[in-house]
Amino acid sequence: MKMKHILGLIAFGMALSCLPAQGQMMGDHDLSIFQDQKWVINRGKEFPPGGQGVMTLKNENETQVGVFDFSFEEGGAYVGARTSIKIPEGYSELRFKAQSESIVRLGVRLVDATNQVHQFRLHYSQVGDWQAMRVELTGKTPKHFGGAKDGLIHYPIKALEFDVGRSKEQGPKGSISLTNAILLK
Repeated sequence: MKMKHILGLIAFGMALSCLPAQGQMMGDHDLSIFQDQKWVINRGKEFPPGGQGVMTLKNENETQVGVFDFSFEEGGAYVGARTSIKIPEGYSELRFKAQSESIVRLGVRLVDATNQVHQFRLHYSQVGDWQAMRVELTGKTPKHFGGAKDGLIHYPIKALEFDVGRSKEQGPKGSISLTNAILLK
C-alpha cells in the first residue's frame, strides 16, 4: 500500500474518533446521571402505604446503567427515584433508553426553579429490548403541579425523577434499567 493511502486512512480514522458517540449530535449533553449520583426514593406516600424501590448504579459493558427495582406488594400507586441535577435553558429534549423484562408504566418528573413539578407519562413496551424514550422540554407540559402552576418549565431544572406506576400489566414488582440520558439542543 502506498504511503499516501496509509496516511489518508490514518487521517480518516482520527477524524472518526472526534465524532460524537453513536446517536449523539454536536451540542448534545450527556447527563452522566447513572454514575456516582445520589438517588432518593419517592414512595408516593399520598397513596398509603406507598410503593417500595431502590436505584442501583452499575457499569455494564463500559456503559453506566441505573437499575430501578420497584415493588407494590404492600400497596402504593407509584414509586420514583429522584436525583438533583442542573439543566439550563436551551435544550429541546431529554432522551434516554430503558429496558425491562415486563411492560412498565414509566414516568419522568422534572422539578423547575419555582418547584413546579412537570410530569410526563411514557410507556415501556419493548419487553427485553432497549427502547428509546423522549421527553419534550419545549412548550407546555402535559401535567404539572406546585410552584408556578403554569405548565411552563422555569429554568434551571433542579431535579429529575424516574417513576413507575402500578399496573396489572407489569405485576406487583419488577425492575427497569435506564441508560444513555442525554439532552438535545
